[in-house]
Amino acid sequence: MKGKETRLGLQFNPDGLLYDRPMRTIHRPIDHYLRDWMHTLVSAGTANQQTKYLLEYLKDVRDVPIDIVQAYSMEVTLPSKYGKVSPEWIHSNRLKGDGFASFASTMLHIIPIIHCFLVDCIQPHLSETDVMHEHITCWKFLVDIVGLLSSGAEWAVLHVDRLQELIQGHHQLFVRLYPSTAVKP
Repeated sequence: MKGKETRLGLQFNPDGLLYDRPMRTIHRPIDHYLRDWMHTLVSAGTANQQTKYLLEYLKDVRDVPIDIVQAYSMEVTLPSKYGKVSPEWIHSNRLKGDGFASFASTMLHIIPIIHCFLVDCIQPHLSETDVMHEHITCWKFLVDIVGLLSSGAEWAVLHVDRLQELIQGHHQLFVRLYPSTAVKP
């Protein structure tokens, strides 16, 4: 049961609202469920999966160990209100199961940092036909999706068409680059 709870993102509580059938005439969980993009996408979601797969691809195929990405991240200066980059944010001990174990707040910091690493350190050394361009493009889709959603509910909804394009583009590349992956919504 525990594995299924983790995989589906629901906690089984036989006495809870979700399983109270008579209550469904008043409250329908599916119709009244508020989706939290940050914890769905960024914390134990697609972003965590993609981080793991990208870092493993860099290490296994490109011979770029995670320590190099970590060293780059330590050179980044965040705005003072966000604190300092921690060496623990990008570390090999976070590669677990089918994802990258990290809280959403940390992922919101490292997603753009990894993008900068890809653009600064990897992209300049690629041939025009290198498949790594697709990995970078897929990561850029993720950066743009998270950036747009981070802008707030009123602003993001004004750009729902662009958000839909980004999500579709990301999904298509993600599935092509990581075909053996169980895609999370």
